[in-house]
Amino acid sequence: MFWKGKTMQMRNAILALVLVLAAAVPAAAQGIIIPNEPDLPPLALHKHKVKVEIDRQAATTTVEQVFVNNTDRQLEAQYVFPIPKGATMSKFTMLVNGKEQSGQIVEKNEARRVYNQIVNRAQDPGLLEYLGAELFRANIFPILAKSSQTITLRF
Repeated sequence: MFWKGKTMQMRNAILALVLVLAAAVPAAAQGIIIPNEPDLPPLALHKHKVKVEIDRQAATTTVEQVFVNNTDRQLEAQYVFPIPKGATMSKFTMLVNGKEQSGQIVEKNEARRVYNQIVNRAQDPGLLEYLGAELFRANIFPILAKSSQTITLRF
């Protein structure tokens, strides 16, 4: 029981660090994937691509990130991503079996129910939630062992 409490403290400390960094550098447009297993470190960032298109007085930013699961097992994880103050999220996709799968906006409780059903069937869901203060979190499952996970956001 002692170790379980310590690993939860470690996980909470990592999440708190992510939140502090997200608030400090929102313009960096970089997310982090934190495995739900508290003894594992965040996944390695393999690729980070940012594209900004400006049309009159509006900018559209697309961020593609590729993370690598270097472990020998599939993982469920949380992707935490800051966006600049005043921005609006307009797209969230994950690469699933080589095909880009777009997210849909639905009511929070319905989204959680659908996500849990998909996880129970061992398919590839992604649940994007607004945490407040221009910070989003996505639950991602599965991230296969020794493989990568590509996530694309637009705001």
